[in-house]
Amino acid sequence: MKNMSFFAKKRMYLRELCKDTLLVNALYLMLSTFVVAITGFVFWIVVAHTHDPATVGLATTLLSVSALLSLLGLAGFDTTFVRFLHRSKHKQAYINSGFTVVTVVSGGLAICFAVLLPILSP
Repeated sequence: MKNMSFFAKKRMYLRELCKDTLLVNALYLMLSTFVVAITGFVFWIVVAHTHDPATVGLATTLLSVSALLSLLGLAGFDTTFVRFLHRSKHKQAYINSGFTVVTVVSGGLAICFAVLLPILSP
């Protein structure tokens, strides 16, 4: 190992890192997030140049509200399942309960939004 060049050592270290599936999967997740962000940015640049500002504003508002409602509707179950489900003895029951809670919370939020929209919007 003493006779190896600096680049050969780095190459060997990278090969060892690539064998770590957790690291590789994390890199894939970061890469996909980056690709989605860049694609979305380019999309909104094109849309902003091809449509009138009122339409773009309405579309971004609706997308932001739907993203907020979906985030609130999850009620924390996305991270809860990742953290606690693997230790559980009753996985199927917890998944069904989580699905039911998320469905009820999301439905309630959607109904509240639909009722409050005419009151809150200018």
